[in-house]
Amino acid sequence: MYAQTQSGNKDIKTILTAKLKTSMMHFLRKVKSRVSNKAKKATAKSVYQQSANTEQMKAPLTRKLTQDEINEAELALKRLQAEKNRLEDLLNGSSGRHFTSQRSCSYTNSNEDVSNTNNNYEKETIRVPRYQQKVAFILHKMFTNEECDELLKELEGNCEETKSKDEVETSTTHSEAMVSRLWPAIEKEIPKTWMGNKLLGLSNRCVLEKQLKGYAHKPHMDEAYEPIEFKEKSFFSVYVFLNDDYEGGQSSFLKNWQPSAHDVTVKPKKGSVFIHQHNLLHQVTPVTQGSKHIARLDVMYDISKKDLLSELCD
Repeated sequence: MYAQTQSGNKDIKTILTAKLKTSMMHFLRKVKSRVSNKAKKATAKSVYQQSANTEQMKAPLTRKLTQDEINEAELALKRLQAEKNRLEDLLNGSSGRHFTSQRSCSYTNSNEDVSNTNNNYEKETIRVPRYQQKVAFILHKMFTNEECDELLKELEGNCEETKSKDEVETSTTHSEAMVSRLWPAIEKEIPKTWMGNKLLGLSNRCVLEKQLKGYAHKPHMDEAYEPIEFKEKSFFSVYVFLNDDYEGGQSSFLKNWQPSAHDVTVKPKKGSVFIHQHNLLHQVTPVTQGSKHIARLDVMYDISKKDLLSELCD
């Protein structure tokens, strides 16, 4: 009796196993079929989209241009006009430069009087993290304390426009005494050509900043100064430190957008000149006590003779 029951159980188990295998095979075939159909549909859709895009490219432009496209076209026309003017000057044999009468568009070059040049400064090269070949240095003792006080009074007296925002007062001004004294000393430290552009000199336009307590500048790169579009452009910032009776306000060159232990921090003393490329990532730490006075000038280069096509392709 027991033997028959055991034999019957084996038969049932065999039948159930066979049915289970059949059901699993049927299920797997369904899954495979669905996956295959989805792949075929995706391929067909991709081919259809490619075909539609091709036909759209062949079709004439019927929509209206956006404002951004119009602005881009106008800018391209200006660049072409500037290149046309440059070629006409070359054909006419004109090698002279054309400048506006505005003070902010003039510059001091090597032909200026160098009788009052300071050659007793001390140069300190800044090894910028991640950018070892970049240009950044400090010229210590360029101006005496008395000269800094006089320059600050002159700059404040010649202010053409003053803006206040948060904890900083920015004034557009000029100082012929500072520029004529500064440029002959720093000219030999500045590259004569930069990215294929010829050195012009130091801009007479000066931006005076009074950084009050609480002022700080987040990680950034300096903006270029381009008084004459497609003709003159700056690539180096020149900072003159006019006082040092304040706390904080150090400049830190950063390896990344977030401060780290690899950053290089500098705090030039009164009378020092700090020069670096525009495209160096840096920040200014908060001024914690007193106020910081600095004057910024720009090193200008002639970009009018740069090949237009190569510049557009950069």
